Amino acid sequence: MPRSDYSPHKRDRIVSAFDSGMTGKEIAEKEGVPLPTVDYETPALAQEEIIERLKIAIEEQTRRADEERCRADEEWRLREQEMRVHAEQDIRAINAALQREREEHNKTTHARVSPKSSYATPPPAADSLSRPRTAELIL
Repeated sequence: MPRSDYSPHKRDRIVSAFDSGMTGKEIAEKEGVPLPTVDYETPALAQEEIIERLKIAIEEQTRRADEERCRADEEWRLREQEMRVHAEQDIRAINAALQREREEHNKTTHARVSPKSSYATPPPAADSLSRPRTAELIL
């Protein structure tokens, strides 16, 4: 991976640890990175090896964190979808119950109207010739 793909927070932490005087070995122990078992001729080579191992460890931790975040996002999407489905089912059930209630109310209300009531008899039929035509209404 290119250097820019490393976590900036961890990279800054390692750089500041070096700047504060910590050795590569101390930083590796603090970060929980295994130290190389090879003897190096110069401390600079050992430090470079430790830095590389730290970079690899940071990459691995970043990858695991990204995977966990993706997994959590997917779980959240699934829960959200499930809640939406349940809410839609609840809404349909409530609407159906309200519709049944309305129909029952309409049945009982209309059943109480007496045959002699003005509601029970249809309005008198209007003479179709006496009604204005649509064209006459527009003019």
